[in-house]
Amino acid sequence: MLGEIEVTIPRASFATWFKNTTLLKSDGQEVVIGVPNVFTKRQLEEKYQSLLEQTLHKNGLQPEKITFTIHQETQLQKDVGKSEPAPVETSQKRQTTQQRQTDWSVKPKSRSNTSNLNSKYTFDNFVVGAGNELAYAASQAIVKNPGEKYNPLFIYSGVGLGKTHLIQAIGNEMFRKNPDICIECITSERFTKEFIASTLQKKTFSDKYRSADVLIVDDMQFIAGKEKTEEEFFHTFNALHQANKQIIISSDQPPNSIPTLEERLRTLYPST
Repeated sequence: MLGEIEVTIPRASFATWFKNTTLLKSDGQEVVIGVPNVFTKRQLEEKYQSLLEQTLHKNGLQPEKITFTIHQETQLQKDVGKSEPAPVETSQKRQTTQQRQTDWSVKPKSRSNTSNLNSKYTFDNFVVGAGNELAYAASQAIVKNPGEKYNPLFIYSGVGLGKTHLIQAIGNEMFRKNPDICIECITSERFTKEFIASTLQKKTFSDKYRSADVLIVDDMQFIAGKEKTEEEFFHTFNALHQANKQIIISSDQPPNSIPTLEERLRTLYPST
């Protein structure tokens, strides 16, 4: 059943709202679906209830009601009418996982001098709506697999619509999962000021940001037109991207208002 849903909705939406669900109960009266948190529960109830009903009907199930319950150990090992054993983790898979963790743990660092994140911005208090659902889904995917999908992630919206909250929530969740991770969260205005101030110590400035595991840049529009700063930023951008480090950018203007940025995105995504 999940396979049918996966090809019906955007990949990011499926990964966020369905991938960590499981079928807990199915009889003629009721279908109970386990979900990992209250946000997934709310989203499935409000947006995907009819899709689930249609999919169940296609598979010969017509329950009187569908119930969602928070079930912390949900996994995609169950489907309608069947249950598969959990895959056995091989030594090769463990080695790959350990290597990935090593790659993302450069050296222990304290939060106060590393991330510049505001701890009040979390996924738990971020309000998901129709206008930001895709951005939220992409953010969740980044936390699960940093440097792989949606890299770089560019979030564009008007002023006051939550993009700062969302990009900092990504950093806070990454930091919660791995306190050793090196996260640099800055505004483009601050980046510019630091670059100008470090003219005589350019190497120190470059190393600071190019050694990060995650670079979060807020209000990217302020870098537009500052030629030297743009050039320095995109040297940093290229160094991090080539090393598969995660880059997250927000702006209240579209990418085409920042010509240099647009060019880089076209290089990374020819169809953009």
